[in-house]
Amino acid sequence: MANLSSSTRVLLFTGRRRFARCADSSLRFPVQGSLSAQRRRNSTGNDGFNAPKGFKPRTATSTEPTASTASRLFRSEASRKGLDSKPDEPAPKGRPSIDTCGQYFNSEEYYRYYLRPSKPYHGFEAPGHWLTKIDVNTIREELPVALQERPLDFFSSPSRDMTMARRCLEVWSTNVECSRQGIREKISSARAGSAAEAWLMEDFDSADLSADLGVGFLRPLVHCLVAEEKQCNIWAWLRSPRSPRVLSSQSAYERAVWRTAVLRFLVESEAYWDPGGINQSLRAFDKVWSLETTSGPSLVRGDMTFGKSMAGLWIFKQLLFNGANRATDVELYDNFVSTMPRWNKLHFGYEFNRVRLLQVHPSKPDILLSLDFLRQCLDAIPRPDHVREFFKKWVAYGFLCDTARALERAGLKAEARWVLDIGRAEMPKHFTHSPRLNAHTDRTPMVRIHEGLTSQRRQVVDSERGKRRQEYFDYRAQQ
Repeated sequence: MANLSSSTRVLLFTGRRRFARCADSSLRFPVQGSLSAQRRRNSTGNDGFNAPKGFKPRTATSTEPTASTASRLFRSEASRKGLDSKPDEPAPKGRPSIDTCGQYFNSEEYYRYYLRPSKPYHGFEAPGHWLTKIDVNTIREELPVALQERPLDFFSSPSRDMTMARRCLEVWSTNVECSRQGIREKISSARAGSAAEAWLMEDFDSADLSADLGVGFLRPLVHCLVAEEKQCNIWAWLRSPRSPRVLSSQSAYERAVWRTAVLRFLVESEAYWDPGGINQSLRAFDKVWSLETTSGPSLVRGDMTFGKSMAGLWIFKQLLFNGANRATDVELYDNFVSTMPRWNKLHFGYEFNRVRLLQVHPSKPDILLSLDFLRQCLDAIPRPDHVREFFKKWVAYGFLCDTARALERAGLKAEARWVLDIGRAEMPKHFTHSPRLNAHTDRTPMVRIHEGLTSQRRQVVDSERGKRRQEYFDYRAQQ
């Protein structure tokens, strides 16, 4: 080495360095290459590459991940977890996490969205809603010519056609051009309900009051009798052990279904015609329990054993969904809650409906009972099947949202957020931001467009939704 020239020693040293890098590339020796290559790098700035005109060499960048890089990192982390575990703990402010559906999750935005004040939801049919579905002109055209102008004349004939009787009563008791009081005066003056009742009782044994045929006639009949204030006649039917002889060969359900339907139509008609509204329905439902004291052979056969669940469920939904609880007498409200175990036989269903009613009590709403009910469901080990099925239904979603908002209004912010955390953990496909990213961004699953909504109103609604969607997208763009 001592006899070699300086240039030869440089070339040999460079060759050894390159051989070392090829032998073990993982060591990544800082090879600089030959002197000529170094000169070319210094002159061109791109490792000797003759760049075309307009080419800009890549500059050194920060090691901090960009927004797109962070998105890929978050999504890869979510896929690595399998999206089947419970959601992560709420991330610190300004740092998003991934929910179980693979979407960005921001705890503050999540709480703010589900705790925002919402408009009252009227998701159940109001009393008398069935009248709006009757097409009077179509039904009138189906009647015989002699009955088109005078439909009540049918009840003077010997015919026992239940379908024709129903159509005649519906035509007479429905008039879209009159007010409710005007229709009531028309029914009372013509005694439409009394005429139909006399026609029915004339040959009661041959009246087919089964679920498929006779129940449709009983609805307008009860509607007209309540308009005439003839509720005493209806109670006489329910107290009497007599049933149509034509149903004697049917099952116990078919023999009693007409009584169940009469009670259901009675509580609705009371709420429709009476100024007291739901209070009269509650009085009627409270009175029906005295009918079970009837004794005799008919009670043994089961003819007097009729269900109260249909009537009780209708009143329950009016109190819970249609705002009828605000005008309800407190004593009647408490009596209805106390009788729920008698018509709601499932213990879990009774407890669930009970805490929902007490949550909207007219004088002393109790939100803590809903919180205790939720804790009992979560503390059950092993978890019962009905609890697991409960957290798969939309009714559980609505219950958790309503409970969280009620706790927020009561000033219990920590409890409200705990309820929403439970919803995200137990129902990740319901409590997620992903539904708000599609065409129906602000439309919750419980919302339905009411029947009769005109096209002009739909355009206004769609415009409002479009504005809210755009506001949300602008908000997300700033994050």
